[in-house]
Amino acid sequence: VTGKSSAPSWLVRSTHALLLLLGLLDMTENFHFMTMLQAAEHGIAPSASEISFQIWESLFKFHVGYLGVLLLSFVLPQRTAGERGLVFAARWVNVPVGVLLYCVPQPLATVLLFCRFGFFVYALVAVGWLFGGEGSEVTQPRELSRVAAGSSAPA
Repeated sequence: VTGKSSAPSWLVRSTHALLLLLGLLDMTENFHFMTMLQAAEHGIAPSASEISFQIWESLFKFHVGYLGVLLLSFVLPQRTAGERGLVFAARWVNVPVGVLLYCVPQPLATVLLFCRFGFFVYALVAVGWLFGGEGSEVTQPRELSRVAAGSSAPA
């Protein structure tokens, strides 16, 4: 998301903050999980409270992610069908599936987990395809400098 978004600046900043927090939480959760695995390799089983904290850590991370992706859907451009598809999936697949995971019986939750995973893969591919292409201003500094200068002349 660049400064060229038509979304209000508070929304852009909030989205950035939540997604940065998501990255930090994911890293912290991974470190905690690796620490528990290393202890288990040395014959030290995780306590019930440590397992409980790991679950809380993971749930909190996912909730921050749901909110961050939801806000991102209001910041992303919607000029093309691909962009509109990504925004639709962020609003109407990611969040509802994430909420339903906590409300349905286990067999259905398993199916929803695969739906959530499918959304993650789709979103990753869509973002790369929509915003990371060779002609993208994000990957072409010369294009960005021309846009910033308001000129179509070569930089």
